[in-house]
Amino acid sequence: MFCPHCNTWNDENYNYCYNCGTKLHIGNKVNDSKYGDSIDTAFVSSSNIAKPMKHSFKKKRTGSKKSGVFIAVWICTAVIIVIFSVQMGKMIAASTSRKVNIDNVVNAEQSKSTPASTIKIIEPASGYAEVTDDHYVLKIQVDPNSTVLINSNDFSDLVNADGTLEASVNLPSEGINDIYVTVSAPNRSLVRQSVSIKRLPKTVADTVPGEENQTNNLSDQPQSEDEYIRKAWDIPYDQLIKYPRVYQDKIGLFLGEIEDLSVQNDISTFYLKLPSSDKLYIEYQGTLSSWKQGDNIKLYGEVDGTYDTLPRVKARYIYAQ
Repeated sequence: MFCPHCNTWNDENYNYCYNCGTKLHIGNKVNDSKYGDSIDTAFVSSSNIAKPMKHSFKKKRTGSKKSGVFIAVWICTAVIIVIFSVQMGKMIAASTSRKVNIDNVVNAEQSKSTPASTIKIIEPASGYAEVTDDHYVLKIQVDPNSTVLINSNDFSDLVNADGTLEASVNLPSEGINDIYVTVSAPNRSLVRQSVSIKRLPKTVADTVPGEENQTNNLSDQPQSEDEYIRKAWDIPYDQLIKYPRVYQDKIGLFLGEIEDLSVQNDISTFYLKLPSSDKLYIEYQGTLSSWKQGDNIKLYGEVDGTYDTLPRVKARYIYAQ
């Protein structure tokens, strides 16, 4: 029924209006402004007229308003975070770029101020040579105390006090063999150079009959003492250990101390202790009656393989130091 005072709909079991508190009477005529006449509230039931939803509508509107505010705040926060992240990324990228540029400038300035290491190819002077052997003796000039790599092998120990270096380099195949030399001296920048050695195939003219036996029979070598000595190399021990085949039959000069001297069947054998404390096994055809244990000598002889893992040398001439 409708309240006669405020025209608010109330359930039939209400005695008082829930809106204004006016006492309700069943059967009262109330004015319905919507329809412009009076109606009998006794014939109006809840099934014919919809009940107002005033209070629940207010609650829903209030909840939606709060949800909208929350969503707006969340969106604003997300936008701020994205903008902040983008700006930070730009700042980091700019900082990194500046650091790289600064490093490049510093490195460039250091390169300009640091002199290059010295390297001069003595042999082959033109940077190219042709040989029939399976090795080539490379001669270069560098700064003393330089680090020298030849085809990635370290030859620094062979640098002499004046900076000269002689290194025997293997030529593994016929044709062009490139040799790469890298030099780095203290307080100097690294330098690289390369030479090309062409290994030619051996012909019959390149081989002397019985050549492989000449060093085994020293009496068959018709060389004077001076000629023999002029052909001698100052062979580095490290090279001799690394490349025994390269130095096979080569005449070398060796200095050291006699150890474990023995004579049998007119052949003298002993160990030669080098200044580096490394040792060579020496064979000499003849009796060394004038030499004894502990004597320091200088000898010339041919490299002849190894004996008990040590390089073996067949001595030709022996002198006192």
